[in-house]
Amino acid sequence: MTSAERTIALSDIALQIAYKLHSTCGQAWEFVKPTEDVYSVYLRNAGNARIYIQFDGYENPKRLSISGYQHIGKNGQYVEVYENVKRNDYTHWERVTAPSITVALSRGYEAIAKDIAKRFLPEYLRVFS
Repeated sequence: MTSAERTIALSDIALQIAYKLHSTCGQAWEFVKPTEDVYSVYLRNAGNARIYIQFDGYENPKRLSISGYQHIGKNGQYVEVYENVKRNDYTHWERVTAPSITVALSRGYEAIAKDIAKRFLPEYLRVFS
């Protein structure tokens, strides 16, 4: 698959997922059209959270990798997020990372959107906020 073919395929997939996410979880996610050939595309919500979508393999892509975005500082700077974690009898600060999941393309767009809404968005939006 060429980079142009990959960009077109990912764009088509992302458009369908954005539509299904809106009907699945009631949140509007907008597909952002890439301006060049890319390895991943993304969806954006009103709060500028981003869901990155890419193939989880290049030769024969059967799965998608879904990940988040942590460039949430002023002017889009990357931000490391820490949270105070309590373990048994002590607390400490732990670095929090944006979650990621993989999903099978064969399950269809509605099932993929449901997986994103259930397995990815709750933790990602918690970290993003």
